[in-house]
Amino acid sequence: MALLEEPELYELFGWQLALALVPTAMAFAFLRAYGARLAPRSMAELPRARWGALGVAQVLLVFFAANILVGALDPITSSEGVNGLVRTAVVLALTGVACVAIAARSDAAGTRALGIGARGQGPAAVFGFSAYVAALPFLFAVVVAWPIVARAVGVELDQQEVLQHILALRGRDLWIASLFATLIVPFLEELLFRGFLQAALAARVGAAPAVVITALVFGSLHGAAAAGPVFALALLLGWLQVRTGRLAAPFVAHGLHNAATLAMALYAQDLVASSPS
Repeated sequence: MALLEEPELYELFGWQLALALVPTAMAFAFLRAYGARLAPRSMAELPRARWGALGVAQVLLVFFAANILVGALDPITSSEGVNGLVRTAVVLALTGVACVAIAARSDAAGTRALGIGARGQGPAAVFGFSAYVAALPFLFAVVVAWPIVARAVGVELDQQEVLQHILALRGRDLWIASLFATLIVPFLEELLFRGFLQAALAARVGAAPAVVITALVFGSLHGAAAAGPVFALALLLGWLQVRTGRLAAPFVAHGLHNAATLAMALYAQDLVASSPS
């Protein structure tokens, strides 16, 4: 027996969608007033990214080459469960090394332009945590609204494949997968997208367009099931990188989001499993 039919689910949460922006706006107004104590705006005064289209193209080549290399190791690194996350982490790690190497080669302060070589990572992490908590009502509203919007335009959504694999794990494998999903992969993704790609775009088109473009790319890579919610999250992550200039801020918010999503999915799975049929 389903816990809630879809119409009941929409009726339960529908009224919250319009109101979700209210607490989020209030929370961000508070951050705007007092956030300077957590992350002074002077923190964002970092060197401009010196790598351009050529550097981005080189990173893409490394990414595709790493995928081919790691894929050749199958079935040692199968695409499911823990091995799938390890495979993703290895590909992202190799790509991340390329990002750091290209940034360092482009300028003596290149790693600082990535957001990883500057002081103030601690305050930036606190600011990222606070901003994520402030944005939770809005992010939750997008999660609820996305299936409604998708079905309205005729798109059927399935649960993310990577989440399905994690939910099928138990014991030690589940803990290892959770570690990769909430710490290792988020850091590598932030290095690649916010640290490298967004910085390169911001140097050419400005901060706001760079945040939006990077968010669109990031959301599209997560498939239709999560494209909308991930795009909304990526806007927050991009803003945090611009606001603080430190990778710690978007990394903390990203890791928290993955941890919260995984925890809710596991709770829902246990709830459904324990409900009478």
